[in-house]
Amino acid sequence: MRRLIAFLLLFGVPQTSQALDNILVPVCPGSLVAISGIKEVAQRINSPHEAKLNTSSIYIPIPDNIQLDESYQQSGGTMAGGSAGAVANFSQFPRGLHLLAAGMEDGCRGWSVHTPVYSGPRMIHIKAYCHSGSPVSCQRGQNVCNVKVMLCAKIK
Repeated sequence: MRRLIAFLLLFGVPQTSQALDNILVPVCPGSLVAISGIKEVAQRINSPHEAKLNTSSIYIPIPDNIQLDESYQQSGGTMAGGSAGAVANFSQFPRGLHLLAAGMEDGCRGWSVHTPVYSGPRMIHIKAYCHSGSPVSCQRGQNVCNVKVMLCAKIK
């Protein structure tokens, strides 16, 4: 049920690629606050071939006025879905931060995000992956896959 609620918060009820633009704003859990809007990476192709996004990078700056409470450690959440496996390791998430992630998923599509890492003093780097499925039964007129992330923080 939690996965369904998180998915609906990030995507609304997407049935087609046009529904990707109708996104409800997700809510950070508990006392955490959003420090980024929704960031999306996507792949769309108009052919019978698989849409695949191999390890695309998402960069999210941490605003200078945000002082993270490093006593907070994210310990759960959905970091993959559909036919893609999870690659994120919660024990290695940056302290004080919480990542929300979702993507298009069904019997063919899948998505995942890697463990967020610092790429500079106040810059978070997240690698994302998605695919639309390769079997003939998965190939549509327009093949689409996407991953959306939002970064929350526990503030001192």
